[in-house]
Amino acid sequence: MIPLLKLLYITLLIGIHKPDIKTAKADLSLSMISYHMVHPLHSWEGISKKFDAVIQYESGTGKLLSVTVTASVASFDSKNKSRDQRALVFTNATQFPDIIFKSTVIHPTEHGADITGNLSFHGISRPVNLKVDQFLDPGHIICTGTFMLLLEDFKVERPSLLMTKTNNDFTIRFYMNFPVG
Repeated sequence: MIPLLKLLYITLLIGIHKPDIKTAKADLSLSMISYHMVHPLHSWEGISKKFDAVIQYESGTGKLLSVTVTASVASFDSKNKSRDQRALVFTNATQFPDIIFKSTVIHPTEHGADITGNLSFHGISRPVNLKVDQFLDPGHIICTGTFMLLLEDFKVERPSLLMTKTNNDFTIRFYMNFPVG
């Protein structure tokens, strides 16, 4: 009978400490994703405030369990319509309209998380590793970070100006504010 009581006690403890998993969607009025590209003559940034970002997290701790982000290539604004139109051509945005990131593994760190996931862009999916800084604000989980990608990894032709191509590498920066309750 005692082993049965121990099993019941352990089952109750596990049930009591089972994390409450919640889902939150980024508040787009407080969030953004940007890319930064460099050409020998100038550099620029394109910003999107029109994307879907959803996290699953442990209520109480804010520990991230999964992350999914989808952004339309056409949603990025570099403040130059001609450049933005050319970007749609170079990225084949009619055939591959979205950039999608889905986490596969999340390791909590002292200031956030190391997130591994798959990034799909221009019809190619590649694993990427992100270091995410995470802040818990009353009623909000805020995630920020920066990482670099290579155009050639996604088979995107490098744009050129005056017969000189842009750098192959470009930087992605994000700031996402998730209201939580």
